Amino acid sequence: MIRHNLKMMLHNLHRNSQLTEDEKARIWEVLCIGSDFEGYIDPAADYATVMEFEKLEEDLIEILEGFIAEGYQAEFHIHQSPQTIAHNMMMDNVMRFLSRGFG
Repeated sequence: MIRHNLKMMLHNLHRNSQLTEDEKARIWEVLCIGSDFEGYIDPAADYATVMEFEKLEEDLIEILEGFIAEGYQAEFHIHQSPQTIAHNMMMDNVMRFLSRGFG
């Protein structure tokens, strides 16, 4: 399910005429994954607790590798390794978001 949702989100973002090409290329610098542990919605079943976050990062790497293998590297602006992108989505982008919004 996460693969399908990420793919659809990327298709929508990269086909959005309101975003510049530069903004589309920087999507990987802002995408991040929240835990949803605050109780507003249920977290994804396969990653229901923080104990599954390592598996989530591994799954993201596999998904990104699949996107590259399927030829989406240019369309989705994948210019970093899947490992770097997944780590950023799980940690660095989140920290940047929090520092900008709450820091």
